[in-house]
Amino acid sequence: MSKPPAPPLHLEWTPGWVRAADTATGRVAEADRLSALAPLLNGRRRVLVGVGRPRVFLKAVRLPRASREDLRRIVTVQLGNLFPVPPAQLAFDFFQTDDQAPDGWLTLVAAIRADDLREIRVALKVAGLTAVRVLPVALAAPAVAARVGAADALVAERGPAGLALDVVEGGVLHLSRVAPDGSDPEWEARRTLAAARAGDAPVIAAGAVALPGAVVTDRTALSLLHEAPPFHFELAEERERAARKRAADRLRLAVLLLLSAVLLMVLVWADRQDAQRAVTRAQGDWSRQTTRYQSRLDNETDQLTQIQGAGDALTRAFTPA
Repeated sequence: MSKPPAPPLHLEWTPGWVRAADTATGRVAEADRLSALAPLLNGRRRVLVGVGRPRVFLKAVRLPRASREDLRRIVTVQLGNLFPVPPAQLAFDFFQTDDQAPDGWLTLVAAIRADDLREIRVALKVAGLTAVRVLPVALAAPAVAARVGAADALVAERGPAGLALDVVEGGVLHLSRVAPDGSDPEWEARRTLAAARAGDAPVIAAGAVALPGAVVTDRTALSLLHEAPPFHFELAEERERAARKRAADRLRLAVLLLLSAVLLMVLVWADRQDAQRAVTRAQGDWSRQTTRYQSRLDNETDQLTQIQGAGDALTRAFTPA
């Protein structure tokens, strides 16, 4: 049996800073560029990329239940109202939860600048890495809360730009912000809970964060990035290219099916032609045999007529009138 592939390396990316976590060994390293983390990569090629909170726009909205393609069209139309950046400059994705209300289902929409995503792609290519997914690192905050048994919580974690604060409600990320370095962590936590209207949700201190009264865990969003909801940032041109490829694949399959149907019809026609020729040959043989037997019958009939005539003559000779 083939050996299963190693789990992908987890990367958290922010311009000028990157942190890597090896889920197999628990090693964590950070640097100002991806190439400086070569010792931790150790020949790994598959990575799961979490985009740092300062570079992500995130919004929880209510949308109607629809197919993914229809939802993408709806989000595309509303993108300009959700985020303070022109839609053409954004790469976005979304996922819809089972949280239903009269105004629709809770849907989490996140976006990053398309230039940031291109920069990530270039950095990965230079390092010889392939991104399994690119998603907001904050999406793993619900997984951190779930590890301590909380569905509603404020997850606090240190990042390159300051204290990251993620509000989780019902196991879904609702709000994510970064408090600048030097601010009061307790006050920022209360402020974030108030902004999210999360009430007295418990505070979880992830990693090396010190908060009085908080539940402490050594798990971080980066270490649990693989447990984040299905989410993947793609450039518009990448989606268009993938759509064209799917259309080309469908066309190729349709052409192959058509050719297969035509070939099958030709084979059936050829088989029927062979069968017809065999029937025609058999009919010719039976016709010739019938003609031969009919000729014999006619000859025997003539002979019988002659014999009967001779018999009649003998009868009249021996029995005169």
